[in-house]
Order: sequence, then C-alpha cells, then structure tokens
Amino acid sequence: MIQVIIPTYNRPKCIELLLRNCINVYQGQLFKFVILDSSTNNETAEIAKEYCIAEYKRFDSTVKVDDKVIGSILECCEDYYWLFGDGNLADFNFIEKLIIKLPYFDVLEVDSSKSKRNTKLLQEDFETHDDLVDFIRTRYSHLTYWGSAIVKTEIAKEMFNSGKMDKYRQDVLSWWSAAMVCEMISDVVGKGKKPKIYTLFTEHFYGNPAKKDKSWAKGENYFLTTFKVFDKDVYMLPKYFDEVKNDIICIFRNDVLATRRYLIHLKRQNVIKLRYVLKYKNDIQDVKGYFPFILVLACIPKFCVEIAYNTLKLLKGGS
Repeated sequence: MIQVIIPTYNRPKCIELLLRNCINVYQGQLFKFVILDSSTNNETAEIAKEYCIAEYKRFDSTVKVDDKVIGSILECCEDYYWLFGDGNLADFNFIEKLIIKLPYFDVLEVDSSKSKRNTKLLQEDFETHDDLVDFIRTRYSHLTYWGSAIVKTEIAKEMFNSGKMDKYRQDVLSWWSAAMVCEMISDVVGKGKKPKIYTLFTEHFYGNPAKKDKSWAKGENYFLTTFKVFDKDVYMLPKYFDEVKNDIICIFRNDVLATRRYLIHLKRQNVIKLRYVLKYKNDIQDVKGYFPFILVLACIPKFCVEIAYNTLKLLKGGS
C-alpha cells in the first residue's frame, strides 16, 4: 500500500477541495491518507472531521514541517509513501489502475503529461529510466516539489536512520526529498545493484487551484535560496552525480524563474525589486533570455503591475 502524506498549514480551502474532490470519492485499496496539520486555528480540523477516510494528526504550529513529515515517514508501515502536500490534487482511483501495472519499483516519479520533461509524449503511461545519472540531471528540479515522487518506505528509512540525510536538513526548504533519491541511487549502485525507477505521465495529477501562495520564499530570501542555498545542497550530493551537478543547478534556475507569469506573481509579492535583481545579476543571467524581463519588472512600480494584472483578469472574465 501507499501512504499519502499531506502536510498542511493554514490552508483549509486546499484541504477541503482535496478531501471533497479526491479523497472522499476514492474507492480503491492502494492508497491510505494522513493529514499532518499544524495550523494556528481549527478550520482545517473541523473540515477533516467530515471526512473519516483520511487520518488526521494535529501538531503544534511551532513544529517544523520537515520534522512532522520525516517523523511520519519513519512511522509509516506501508510499502511506499507519497509526500503529496496540500497544493496538489489527483484522481486516486484512476492512478491506482495505472500503478498496479508495475510489479515493483523503488521510486515512481509522477508528472503531468503536458510536462516539458515528457519528451516521448506519453499519455497515462510509464517511462523507464536506465541512465540514472541523466535521470537526476533532468528530473532533480522536479523532484524537489512535493507530490513528485512515490518512494519505497524501507529505502527512505535507511537513508534517514543512517544519518546520510542530516546535512540536507540544515536548510528550511524540503529539498532533502530530491537529495534522498540521489543518496538512495548512489547507495544501491554502490552495492552493485540497480534501482528500479519509473516516471508516470498522467493528466490525473495536477495543482490545487485553492493554493494561492505559490512563493516558497519572500523578499531577498527568494534569490538567496534560489542561487545560494540550492547550489550548496546540490554540491553536497554524492560524487556519483559530479558530472551533472552544474546542469542540475541551471535546470532548476530555469524552472523557478523562466516563466513570465510566475515572474509577474513574484513582482506582485514584492519579491522582484531592483536592488535584488542588480545584486544577483550574474546568477539571474544564467537563466537564458529572462534577465531583461526581470529587470523591466523590477523598474515598474508594484501598483502599476497590480492595475495591469487586475485589468487583464477582468478582460478575461475573471472575478
């Protein structure tokens, strides 16, 4: 079975949509659900009471998200876990029918059929990965996101209990989830074995529209995290991946900055400011073609961007 781990913090609307549209209608046997709530109020708890299919665990709001998630992984009694998060939705009934086709796997990456990583244009199908170094080169950035991978619980426990993951937990962001896959691959290959890793491309896994805050860092901390913290974490990966570490960094930067819509979101969140853009100019220029756009955004007053954004939204019929 697969334990679906759903950490949440003050996002009752996300949890309500996930429970009502995905979990409450689930009729299969493969998935079990647990909500890890550390909200500062009881809204999420009240919503969770209506849906007994999901186990609910309450934590103090001061408990770090990594601590409650990793604790849940270490306590997991199921064969696999899926660190899902409240920012995702999925048709678990449909995905179950796909997953049971796989006799065995160590890691199953879950991605959208529309993803740029779907180079073979697969629809509701699996891609097998034989070149694991190239898999990490192209997929590490995606693996940093919650919901991106279903992992064999036994392997994860071994990585944490051995202390190999301690160095990655110094940072506040949960990039240890991607780093753990790397450590697992290096460990298994070092024992003369080959991990079984697949990617499932499906349209039945997608973002939760109730999730409004899409920034995982604020102000200068966004740039510091993207360009400094991430680099440090990548260079700590096992030597097995030395030849692709720079590629991993470049792909990640393109993923987090090379979308005009997301850059406008960052501007509206007061993240893109001229002093930050100039300070991290050399790093931003690694993202091909986007520095001029970011520089222009930085020079435009925030209220002008808000007016333009809201006007465009109204013209498109938005509320």
